[in-house]
Amino acid sequence: MTTYLIRRLLLAIVILIIVTLIVFFIMQLLPGDPLVIFLGRQAGTGSISQEQLDQLYVRYGLDKPLIVQYWNWISGVVQGDMGEY
Repeated sequence: MTTYLIRRLLLAIVILIIVTLIVFFIMQLLPGDPLVIFLGRQAGTGSISQEQLDQLYVRYGLDKPLIVQYWNWISGVVQGDMGEY
């Protein structure tokens, strides 16, 4: 019975990791720039300068490679950080 529970727990962890990878990379495949989508009208009207956009890219980690962005995202989720809204 114990081995069954351990196998099921390990399988659940593997499935959870696969699902988070799929969700993360599907979000990366969405058309458009994620920062511009997040900012909405502010970015479209030109009220934010390119320098401010560059600072926001660094702040949110969008200047890093995808694998680093995934690691930062998943480590934040594990710690209970669900992001900003």
